[in-house]
Amino acid sequence: MILPNSAEEIPKLTDELAREIDSQYVVTYRPKSGVALKSSAEVRRIEVASRRVGLYVRSRRSYIVTAPFQ
Repeated sequence: MILPNSAEEIPKLTDELAREIDSQYVVTYRPKSGVALKSSAEVRRIEVASRRVGLYVRSRRSYIVTAPFQ
């Protein structure tokens, strides 16, 4: 969410927002232990990093895996 402090900031913020939307990626992975094997909730920690110098990466740091409904 981007909230401008004043109306004068809106043009600058829209440019930043457009750049951010244009540079989004979806990253997936396959964990070593599957969700179907879980009997209770588990917190999994993840780290997303870039090899490109100067690139700013924003991602979740963890997520909760719950057992599937039977």
